[in-house]
Amino acid sequence: MKRVIAVSDSHGYVNDLRDAIELAEKVGQIDVLVFLGDGYADIEVVWNELKARSPQTAIYIVRGNNDWRYQSPNHVAFKVDGVTFYACHGHEWQVKYSLHRLCYAAKEKDARVALYGHTHRSHLEMDYGLYLMNPGAICERGIGKSAYAEIYVSDEGQINADLVFWK
Repeated sequence: MKRVIAVSDSHGYVNDLRDAIELAEKVGQIDVLVFLGDGYADIEVVWNELKARSPQTAIYIVRGNNDWRYQSPNHVAFKVDGVTFYACHGHEWQVKYSLHRLCYAAKEKDARVALYGHTHRSHLEMDYGLYLMNPGAICERGIGKSAYAEIYVSDEGQINADLVFWK
């Protein structure tokens, strides 16, 4: 079983980003960490710390609309135990208005999980044969707000997805 953690929109709140990842580490090993944009400088700092503790953790970073000076891609597709994930920040897919463009882009890559940020609102639903997940915004930490998205992928390719909230 592999565990994927997705975080987004830290906007300079590096300590809150660090806290979210440490909260996830308390539960268990993070096999894949996905950062969904808007805080590239923050994830650089935390990534180096995480790599020192867990060098086997894979990381994927996409550029958000506020990460214009960085060279990361605006989307990425990757596989975890045969399950394809599609990750983007979401601004170029107009996710504040509809998830249709995101769904089409993910389906073109045969993804079963589509991860996005940008809206600062956590979201989890199964639609179009996809898990659509937004972990919310690290920069808006508080009771009732999500800290990260968590996806377990079994060796057989079964998916169990949830949002984890700040306590």
